[in-house]
Amino acid sequence: MAIFETMTMECTVEYAVQAPDAAGGAPPPLLLALHGWGQCCGGFIENFDALRARGILVVAPQAPHPFYVDSAAKRVGFSWLTKHRRGEAVADLVRYLDAVLVRAGEAHPFDAAQVYVLGFSQGASMAYRHATWSARPVAGVIACSADLPPDVAARLETAPPARVLLIHGEKDRVAPLAVMDEAYEVLSAGGCARGAPCPPWRTPDDSRCRGCRRGLDSGWGESIGSCAYRRTREHSRYAGSGKARICPSL
Repeated sequence: MAIFETMTMECTVEYAVQAPDAAGGAPPPLLLALHGWGQCCGGFIENFDALRARGILVVAPQAPHPFYVDSAAKRVGFSWLTKHRRGEAVADLVRYLDAVLVRAGEAHPFDAAQVYVLGFSQGASMAYRHATWSARPVAGVIACSADLPPDVAARLETAPPARVLLIHGEKDRVAPLAVMDEAYEVLSAGGCARGAPCPPWRTPDDSRCRGCRRGLDSGWGESIGSCAYRRTREHSRYAGSGKARICPSL
């Protein structure tokens, strides 16, 4: 019978940076943007071009596991993790994201009190995990088109409080809208709403989004939401159409 041993190794990773247009002055807020399964950081960060003018630094790490999304065309995508040794993988990835923030901050100083983590699809699961596992506090989480991982739900009572915004397409068949509602209920019951109510909102075009702990600052949250909206529509390309938008003000 084979015996499996474990070891650690260094590997080369990459991340994309989009600096704000305005230089100088106070350090900018930072958006840590985590792409979905099969995507890459270079393509994902292009969705946030509108944030340049809003004075927001965007850092998009690349998931560390490459694979061929299309083997015939040799098109490469990246994945964050699987169910294999998930606990260890999450710990490794949280350390990776923390290291990216340290490295990016050396070249592009940012306001450590205004770090927001956005994730799309599989990237949202990592956004949740970074917010609940990392020793570095985040000001808020934006979860697009994803459910709430059970291991995150189990850590909510002891996790530092953070504002949460959920964005989801109403016709998304990859991750049905119901998973957003389930995440909202768990977050509300599990401590996300400590000290503040978490009411639902419905936008004029009958899309949904939900905010916890007052949502994000509406000044630049609207721009982030419009970028996230584009990625949510991308999710729906796999099966049916969908739509999701941030509320004008939370």
